[in-house]
Amino acid sequence: MKNTTTLLLGIFCFIGLIAVAGCGGGGSGGSSAAATVDVTGNWDWSDSTGNSGSASLTQSGNSISGTLSGGSGSASVSGSVSGNSIRMTLTFPDGTAIVTASVNGNLMTGTAVDSRFPEEGTVVFIATR
Repeated sequence: MKNTTTLLLGIFCFIGLIAVAGCGGGGSGGSSAAATVDVTGNWDWSDSTGNSGSASLTQSGNSISGTLSGGSGSASVSGSVSGNSIRMTLTFPDGTAIVTASVNGNLMTGTAVDSRFPEEGTVVFIATR
């Protein structure tokens, strides 16, 4: 079991590194790249801490809204899309989490930092639609 957990965490970390490398910005100015993905739909997610749950997202242009629920509680979601990269703020009753991710079809990979659990640092997640 420990080897399986270690392997899964390694895969999540690798995917997260790929996602973070793909989310790099560049250039200057205030304009965002046009969204090349649509994140609208229901997503099932799991993270490197063992939490899992679901999110219902709606995209309008470059804006994202929705709700998330799971092992860490329920949150409202707001965010934006630029190309295939997304940035979301999850607002829980007792704090916020900042999510950055890449989307490729029905796969979303990325990282989250949750103000409620600073000891966890950056958490890697994967979601499928």
